[in-house]
Amino acid sequence: MPDQDKVKAVMDFKTPVNVKQVRQFLGLSGYYRRFIQDYARHAEPLFALTKNDTPFVWDSACQDAMDLLKQKLTSAPILSFPDFTLPFFIHADACDAGLGAALMQKDLHGREVAVAYASRALHKSEKPYSTPEKECLAIIWALEHFRPYIEGLHVTIFTDHSGLKWLLRLLASPTGRLARWSLRLQDFDFDVVHKPGSRNKVPDALSRNPVTDDVPPMDLLPDYAVIGGLDLRTLSSVTLTDRSHVRQLQLDDPVTGDLVRKMEAALQRNRDEEDCSQYSIHDGLLYFNDPKPACGIHPLKCLKLYAPTSLRGTLLRYYHDHPTAGHLGITKTLARLKRRFFWPKMVSEVKKYVTGLMIPIRPQKPWEYVGVDFVGPLPRTPCGNVYILVFVDYFSKWVEIVAVREATAQVAASKLLSEVFSRHGAPTYLISDRSSPFVSDLFKRVLTLLGTEHRLTTAYHPQTNATERVNRTLKTAIRAYVDDKHTTWDRYIPQICFAL
Repeated sequence: MPDQDKVKAVMDFKTPVNVKQVRQFLGLSGYYRRFIQDYARHAEPLFALTKNDTPFVWDSACQDAMDLLKQKLTSAPILSFPDFTLPFFIHADACDAGLGAALMQKDLHGREVAVAYASRALHKSEKPYSTPEKECLAIIWALEHFRPYIEGLHVTIFTDHSGLKWLLRLLASPTGRLARWSLRLQDFDFDVVHKPGSRNKVPDALSRNPVTDDVPPMDLLPDYAVIGGLDLRTLSSVTLTDRSHVRQLQLDDPVTGDLVRKMEAALQRNRDEEDCSQYSIHDGLLYFNDPKPACGIHPLKCLKLYAPTSLRGTLLRYYHDHPTAGHLGITKTLARLKRRFFWPKMVSEVKKYVTGLMIPIRPQKPWEYVGVDFVGPLPRTPCGNVYILVFVDYFSKWVEIVAVREATAQVAASKLLSEVFSRHGAPTYLISDRSSPFVSDLFKRVLTLLGTEHRLTTAYHPQTNATERVNRTLKTAIRAYVDDKHTTWDRYIPQICFAL
């Protein structure tokens, strides 16, 4: 028996209530009539309903004919096992009611056979989409739905919307919703081919009789990914890096480099290295062969790029911190990474990164990473100062200390400009805790104008901000300098700063 999840779209095809819906079902079943013995005889009661001047009466003969055709549609040879040595095809279609798709391959005789069917109703927020957007959504949804079969493989998509034949060109300069969709499409290798609706019966029928379910909207990426001055016209071509650079990073890494050289030497000798059986090389890159593939799919689908140590920080930032990544939690961030990458102890490193406990930051230049924090409240001085604002450069450990009257977003933003930006330039990353001055809209807007990425420490682990250690030292120094009333501490800020 075939997997019922795969054929749910056909089995749940609703009982027709008019001639139009009967014709839709006949279009679906008739597409595979050459695989169904005595198809015309089985479908005769249904064909009779489509004749002119014939009253529509759905009787037991019609229901039996439909049930029989459903059974034949969802059993071999109609629904076949996937062959990962052969190319895949996806037939996708959309209408005002829903989306439909069929994953297909050609058998040894060149005939198309179905691997799985799928359909779903349009979400309430998706129904106002234009026709091209619905057709594009059908393609994106079909690719995501059939990901376990096609990820890492080239697939041809057939659509009855001729404009989508130029889908890749349309998304060369995307904005808004199309920009977010283009990021989804980057996971897949595909071509779009126009197939007239008269020849695209299967997905067309499925889309018009979708399986109703509580389906979340496709726009999973937040709207702030397209506002705040972010130019998304470049996002369609975003790549982490090129293949030659990744290969060089793998070769430079002591672990992956040793594996690559050992395996390439074995290939030259036409031998297999026994201790490298879990790995393979494709296009010069080292991949890990996942021994526990999801859904029991072909091993070719389980290749994960082995990320060298120097690339892992980039991957974590891209899949968690990027404005379009959504800053998701541990489980979802890990799931995204596991689809394409592998490295030892990935789970623990993702947990540390998402919770703010990642391996120490390694800045490459002064004032690239800067920590900021308020110390106080302290005893009010004659000048009215109550707080100390601290900036720390992670590279040189240089400290800028300023006495201020209040701990507000306005003060933090003003001193960032006067004490850091005016002297040292805009930092690439600013690290702070989650106190209100640093998470305010004003402070965020200033960082956006400076082109600085804001990183927040967790509430449970503020020690990830380097200023925490400086703060402890600063408080000790103040106690050593001030008088008994502790109201003159701001006089000694220059000396304390020099000592630090």
